[in-house]
Amino acid sequence: MSGKYSQDELIQCICENMFEVLPKKWQSAYMVTKLKPNNEIDAKFIYTDENSEHKFQPNNIFAPMNAAKELFTMLSSSTQNKSLMVKLNADNSIEYSILND
Repeated sequence: MSGKYSQDELIQCICENMFEVLPKKWQSAYMVTKLKPNNEIDAKFIYTDENSEHKFQPNNIFAPMNAAKELFTMLSSSTQNKSLMVKLNADNSIEYSILND
């Protein structure tokens, strides 16, 4: 995946893979990823409804994880002690950022 896709295409890949498995009454969904020292990626997927947060997993977990790994290299010069969050809102707005752990 390296170098072939734009930042927008990578974000779209993550959001599309999350969206396809969300229930009807979701309010937001997000993926938080952390790049491990051995270059493996750890990811968690969570959606919110009007009452609480729920863990979920996309049907294709590899595509968003690979996209997140590529985004790390685009958005941050150092991934040590950092996480990437991509959030999809029910109004179709998207937020993403690098978070300090």
